[in-house]
This record gives sequence, C-alpha cells and structure tokens, in this order.
Amino acid sequence: MNPYQPGRSNAELAAHSDPAGDEQLAFGGVITAHDFAVMIPHRTIVQFLLVVVTPVCVLCAVTAIMMALAEVNRSPWTLPMVLAVGAVLIGMPIGAYQLLATQRAGRILKRRPDLLGTVQGTISVDGMLLNDGLRRHWFSATSIRQSRVLKSGVRVQLAQDPYHFLALSTRLFDHFDPDRLKSWFRQWRHRTATTPPSTPPIACATRLGMPPADAVNFAGQVTLQMPTDTPESRKQAWSLTAQLVIAFAVLILACLSEPGNWNGFTLAALLATISYAWAVFATWRLILQGSKPHTITQSGWIGENELLIESAGNASRCPLSCFHIHPIHDQDVIWFAGELSMIAITKDILASMDEWQRLIDRFPAH
Repeated sequence: MNPYQPGRSNAELAAHSDPAGDEQLAFGGVITAHDFAVMIPHRTIVQFLLVVVTPVCVLCAVTAIMMALAEVNRSPWTLPMVLAVGAVLIGMPIGAYQLLATQRAGRILKRRPDLLGTVQGTISVDGMLLNDGLRRHWFSATSIRQSRVLKSGVRVQLAQDPYHFLALSTRLFDHFDPDRLKSWFRQWRHRTATTPPSTPPIACATRLGMPPADAVNFAGQVTLQMPTDTPESRKQAWSLTAQLVIAFAVLILACLSEPGNWNGFTLAALLATISYAWAVFATWRLILQGSKPHTITQSGWIGENELLIESAGNASRCPLSCFHIHPIHDQDVIWFAGELSMIAITKDILASMDEWQRLIDRFPAH
C-alpha cells in the first residue's frame, strides 16, 4: 500500500468520501502484522487442545505447590522452586497459544501482503469505503457481513477464507464505538438473510466516483481457467500424504499388536487412514488437472488512466499502472494482471463491437 495523494485527517476523509453516510466511523493509519496476529481466528482443534491442556497444567501446578508446602520445613528452597515450575506449567499453554497465532499470521501475510499497510476510510450502515493510498475500494454490507467487533478492534471479513480479513485496530479510529458497529453488523446479517439473492447492490460503483467521459463500459459473465497446480496446493498435498503414511503406520501397528481383535483404537486408526487417503486422492487429482473453470459476474469501466471493476457487491477503482496489460486479440480477451488478482475483459461483455475496437486501439497486441 503506497502513498498516492496528500494525507487528510480521518474526519476530512469521512466528510468527503461517503455521500450517503450521515452516520459513519472514520479510521486511518497503518495496519501492522501485530494487529493481524491479535485478531486472527484460532482453529477449533487448537482451542480444544488448549481447553484440555490448560486445566491439566493448572492441576499439576496446584498439586506440586501443595506437595511443596508439605515439604517446606525440610528445605527452604522447595517452595520457590515449585512455584517457578508451576508458573512455567501455567504459562506453557498461554505461550503456545500466542506462538501459534504469530506463526500462522506470518505464513498468511507472506501470501497476502496487501492486508497490511496504510489505510484510510469509513464504515457506515451501508458498508465500508477504503483508500489504501493507491486504490479506492467499496465493500457493501452484503460482502463483509461476517465481520466481527473484537476487544482489539474490527475484523473486516473480506472473503469466505477466515484468514482473509482487514485488522482495523481500535487505535486507527477517531472514535471507536463498538456498540454502534455491532448494531450495524447485525443489520448487515439481517439484511442479507431477508434480501432475495437476485437483488443487485445499489449504486455500488458510484460510491467511488463517476467514470470519465472516455470510459469503455463492460458487464457480464467471464469464465476463467484458474490454476490448481500451485506451490501452496503442492505443499498441502505433500502434508496430507505424510499424514496418510503416519496414519497407515499406526493402523499396521494396531493390527500387529492384537491380531484379529478390532478394538476401538484399531477402528479409529482405520477411519483416519481412509479419510486421509480420500483427501490425498482428491488433492492430487485436482493438482494434476492443472486448472479448473471459475465463472465470475463483473461490471465496470476502463478509462484512459483508470479501471473500475465491481463484482459481488465489491468495487475497486485502480490506476492502470497497477496492472500488467496483456492483450490477446485473436482470443478476444485483454488481461489485466495485478500483483494478487487477474481481470479478464472479453469481447462479449462489452456493449458493442465499436467499444471492443476502442479497447483494441487503446491496447494493441505486443
């Protein structure tokens, strides 16, 4: 997220940017890796293990202290040593909890560096307006309805992936009002539940300003072939394969320890092996396919220096300098490749052949 224009206060941005927002909360500042790690949702298995491990550690610490009190007359060092051990036992699950969150946040941010950096914007009952210094974005209430208000700030959920979110810390807000935010988020979820799926977002793209006079408009469905053979997918496949080998080895040991006796442990090992085998098969099959079709409904416009795209209630207005442009005229498509996204403009989503010809003239094939 790079500086693009002179900075303004959050209040000035709020007054200038949202034409419909009589009630809105302005924010601005730098989202850090620490902000992200603090708000990262924890996996259910980790939470379960901590719920189990923490009481055990506390029980061990209390037992050790009680034993030390009984022996304290024999050695004056007994109680301090056991208290130290108890503190370590109690602190272990807490430290593990924090370490897991930090490590997971680091892995996620390597793939999504755009979730950090300088931001300014507003949140209102209608959604969120965001300026990252180079691009402007509008997120409708429908698209970010799974957002949550936490003690540390607001976790704005940008996609179904639970780790794809903006961590808006309380320090970024001019005035952090959790009650008002919770009320808006409840309205977002209620609005989504009661609004028919066919209802389009109202004036979504217009919140980012009117298009230039020379803009070429587009609207329609585009089917893309998304790659499935990626470093992340192969890493996941090899991890599942290793887990399958371990589960199979445990199954063999269980069968050899008590031949012919299918006890609960052996059945659990068998079920684990079958589930891992299916996951390994499905993951490798998808990788070997190389790609899978993905259909997206999009609309927007392309100007001389900017591009606006709207899809699923979200809109982004970006300078063309953010993209590597690859016209492939014989396939009737122009690719706009960003750092983390790919936009395809095809001939059949334009209003006329004249509009397509304008794009061809503007972006000649290399």
